[in-house]
Amino acid sequence: MGDEREVDPKRDHYHFALWLIPFIGHTGIVTSAGEINDFLGLYINRSHTRTGFGPVLKYAVSNINCIYPLGHLSDPVATWDNAIVTASEEYSHTMHNLITNNCHHHVSRALNLIQFEGRSNWGPVSLVWYLAWHSKFVSWQRCAMAWGPFLFFVITILFIVILVETL
Repeated sequence: MGDEREVDPKRDHYHFALWLIPFIGHTGIVTSAGEINDFLGLYINRSHTRTGFGPVLKYAVSNINCIYPLGHLSDPVATWDNAIVTASEEYSHTMHNLITNNCHHHVSRALNLIQFEGRSNWGPVSLVWYLAWHSKFVSWQRCAMAWGPFLFFVITILFIVILVETL
């Protein structure tokens, strides 16, 4: 297959990636070895194929050249991995809440540590915008997994509204 660090969605194998579960808005970050790190509360989920909510649905591969050295580390790969470990360690001692301390903050912290794309002001909103423009679905099936529940909900509500109005 060539490079061991290639993204291989068929095997759920990702490196230097950010990912997103669109329907519930869950994010995580992946090490150079392909270990998924996502903040779920008082612990960090670490896995090579699954998030805390199931399989990866959507991902964005990060450009290794957009990583700035972190202090004593000059290797961008080591910098990336060190930032993930540091952010994950910090967040493993904090309580999760939906508004001010969640998975988006965890990933943003790692990106800020490495000044990803020359920025040190990553936050939940900028992260979601970045993922909206730079990510892609793993497959059509995973796209359906992401948007299916939402579309079912909207269609059901529309059906009920139309039914009520016709009575």
